[in-house]
Amino acid sequence: MTNAQTLPPAELHCIDFDGTISNTDSFMQFVQFAKGSFRLYGLLVILSPLFVVEMIFPSLSGVTKQTVLSILFKGYSRAKLEELGEHFFLTKLKNTLRPKAMEVINELLKNKHTVVIVSASVDFWLQPVACYLNTELICTRAEYKNGIFTGRFSTKNCKGAEKANRLKQQYPISNYHLTAYGNSAGDKGMFQLANQKFLHPFAGQRKGLFSFDKG
Repeated sequence: MTNAQTLPPAELHCIDFDGTISNTDSFMQFVQFAKGSFRLYGLLVILSPLFVVEMIFPSLSGVTKQTVLSILFKGYSRAKLEELGEHFFLTKLKNTLRPKAMEVINELLKNKHTVVIVSASVDFWLQPVACYLNTELICTRAEYKNGIFTGRFSTKNCKGAEKANRLKQQYPISNYHLTAYGNSAGDKGMFQLANQKFLHPFAGQRKGLFSFDKG
């Protein structure tokens, strides 16, 4: 009698967005698109001490981003923000997607693998990206009360260790062979979960970082 063959684990591919799938910082681009360069850079100068606070206290990750979005968009309806995010994607952000990234994602989906964008950027401009690429999405989410943006996030900033936390909340990680794609220290938490890692995978030649199986 022949023993039943063990099936390989399902494939879960977790891909950072800013600087990995996209060649830009989508937060900066979104604010510039919606409010103009003068408002964006003026606020960043005024709020520059918050950058220092974030560096000293990692638990406050995302406080500058939340403050900027609160000042500029608090009180906007969810429908208005989602419409703005869709318009931003179609006119600006779509043009920043790396062709190699789209090629790899399409191939992974064709092979029936699960692909999820994991990003610190915010849902109202990232959801159109996920819909366009047919991927799942884990990101920082805006908080609404009665359909109005409160100026706060309903989740922690999805960066560093929070990327790993959110992945473990959404997927039974032990059931997957997890491959992570990123470009910065903000992807460290995701890399620590992964069986295989790729750093700067779409900017040029796709090179593996610690490309190995954990077993």
